[in-house]
Amino acid sequence: MYADIDYYNDKYKGVDIPDIELLGRLLTRASRDIDILTSFNIDLDTMTPKNINLVKLATCAQAEFLAMRGETASSIAQEHGSVSIGSYSESSGGQYGAQSKTPPSRFSASVRELLLPTGLLYGGVMMRGY
Repeated sequence: MYADIDYYNDKYKGVDIPDIELLGRLLTRASRDIDILTSFNIDLDTMTPKNINLVKLATCAQAEFLAMRGETASSIAQEHGSVSIGSYSESSGGQYGAQSKTPPSRFSASVRELLLPTGLLYGGVMMRGY
């Protein structure tokens, strides 16, 4: 885990999650989500304290997102209902719902904003020695 329960409660001060076991699971899932988003490029041993703090904040923001949206919100595609009876059918309104043509986000909006200055979201080729 990039952020622990004490960091979430004392530094991040996010939505209150009184169930310590649940909070631990959310922080573990959030750390996995951060790894996926950053293509597993996080190496805390080589990062600056500022960037380590940003990774911790992003992890907490993702854990809070999961607490609000559901523990599996980042790993299970949103289901859309439909029903058919004989020749009649009805659905929830398009591939991603009636109002949106984009898939629901797997990440808190804050996660990308917090990680952007770290360089961890860069998808290009890193050149060293130039």
